Amino acid sequence: MLFHLYSSVCFLIIVGFENKNVPFLIIFLCFVALCFLISKLLYSKAGGYDDVEKEINLEHANSGEFKYTDDSFRFKNNKSEIEIKYSEILKVSFRNGAYGYKQTSHGLEIISLNGLFYFDQESTNGFIKLIDQLNKHLDISDRAEGKIYYINGKTTMTTVFEK
Repeated sequence: MLFHLYSSVCFLIIVGFENKNVPFLIIFLCFVALCFLISKLLYSKAGGYDDVEKEINLEHANSGEFKYTDDSFRFKNNKSEIEIKYSEILKVSFRNGAYGYKQTSHGLEIISLNGLFYFDQESTNGFIKLIDQLNKHLDISDRAEGKIYYINGKTTMTTVFEK
């Protein structure tokens, strides 16, 4: 494509140098070509669809801090290992909070017979797989259909499962 652009510029130089607008057009086309070349050099390392798909698949496969069995999952909390059975989960809620300009925090709140547990997406290793496992073992409704609660105007709590 760059070759075609330069050949067009050369053609304009040879054919239409008598027109006063041709030098401006040549300068503009050279500027466009230079911008294209610079952007190609700067962003040539950006990954494509395959790289993004691999990263997403790794997130879904990452168990992180959790160990999963057929009827429960385990994680460490304050040096002790806690096991939560899927049958003992009473409520699952997603929390979205806005803190400052365009800064959001996403979390998952699970209330079970063992207590209340909150998992933050930024600090919990294996967060995506935990959501996948909850979707697999519980009848979690779509977030759009869940009950939404507003806390202090900026934080929303969406209940997606409740016994």
